[in-house]
Amino acid sequence: MSRSGRALLGVLALVPPSIVDIVTPEPPVEVVNTAPTVVIEGLVDGSVVDPGVALPFRVAVTDTEDGVVDCAKVVVWEAAVGPDCTGVLPAATTFSASYTDSGGLTGSAEVLVHPREFVAPVAVSHINLAGVNHLTAELSTWQLGAVMTVHADSPDGPVVATFPPVTDATQWLAADVLDPVGVHDLYFVGDQVSVGTLRFQTVPAVTATVPPTNGWHTTDVPITVSTASLWDPQVSLDGGVSWLPSPAVLAADGAYDVRYRVIDAAGRTSEPGAAAVRIDRTAPVLTVPPREQARMATLELAAPTDASSGVATFTATLDGAPVTGPVELWRLPAGVHQLTLAATDAAGNAVSRTSELVVTTSLPALLPLMTRFNLPFTKSIILRLQLMAAQRALDGGFPGEAMTWLHAFHRLSTVLRDPAARATLTADAGLVFAQLDGV
Repeated sequence: MSRSGRALLGVLALVPPSIVDIVTPEPPVEVVNTAPTVVIEGLVDGSVVDPGVALPFRVAVTDTEDGVVDCAKVVVWEAAVGPDCTGVLPAATTFSASYTDSGGLTGSAEVLVHPREFVAPVAVSHINLAGVNHLTAELSTWQLGAVMTVHADSPDGPVVATFPPVTDATQWLAADVLDPVGVHDLYFVGDQVSVGTLRFQTVPAVTATVPPTNGWHTTDVPITVSTASLWDPQVSLDGGVSWLPSPAVLAADGAYDVRYRVIDAAGRTSEPGAAAVRIDRTAPVLTVPPREQARMATLELAAPTDASSGVATFTATLDGAPVTGPVELWRLPAGVHQLTLAATDAAGNAVSRTSELVVTTSLPALLPLMTRFNLPFTKSIILRLQLMAAQRALDGGFPGEAMTWLHAFHRLSTVLRDPAARATLTADAGLVFAQLDGV
């Protein structure tokens, strides 16, 4: 030992032991890697899914070694995984995912997703009945009245479903499911009865597509019912009394109490939905008055009719002027006039018709026509006597004499001060004169 070393020992020997701390070196810390934890999210192990339905998933990885997980290191065989560890499984299958961390340890997970339909099963392994309402099966038997039961985990395990007795050689039947909760194997037990096709059915929500409208349709109305795989859509047009395959097309006018549903092979149905559909594709019916109208008649237009949505508007014009009520035809010139009628119904259907209206006149009509005007007393008496004489001559078979009296009536009418009376009486007298000229 060197001189300096011996000196240090001498000094330490003089220090009390309680003052001197003896430092013992700690052993090195051993770092232990643990395997990653892998969980497949979005897919329920043992569940049943519709064919052709894409199944989104996410692979959740927790790893102490890596901390932040690199999704590019997630390995799946049945689908592709994106940079956020998500993907879409294209169909029911056994789906597995694994992850190897930087320390070389691997974690994995696996789920089994079933299709809804099985063919000729004796047993179904690893199935979760959550969400399954009933089983539908095509059963065959050689002994009518045979019964098929479904058991969990063994042929004599808890009963999951019991089908009604088979009453035909081959028959579709349905059985409600008693969910045993969780994943189980199912066994089908029956004497002299076998399963052809088996379906795990979940009653779907049903909607119907009806073209929008303001209350009434004026064209054909197609009713399309949404459906799920293994279910057939149906439509009722009479409130559920009878059912038709969907899509159905409503064409005839009327109000329909539409119901819609889906039905499976065993006759199980969804709760029906309802929709009110009203169709009116027929315009209102107009009543056109007779073409010829008597001079002293009153024209009263009949209101249009509409058997479905009802009349919304009705307009009429006579020679372009609106008609708002009864028309006294003596106020019009005798001869041809143009009458236009137009109507629409509440559904928007419109109709319009234009026709001729002929106001006729005659010798007998001239006398009551006179009374519609306020004529001077003396002239009124003379005009009346002239018309009476003309009528008497015509009735006696003397049309020439009648024309003479009518000519006198015409001449006196031309000097009337009332312009309306003058124009009407002279015009009508001229038309009657033309009639008598042909007698």
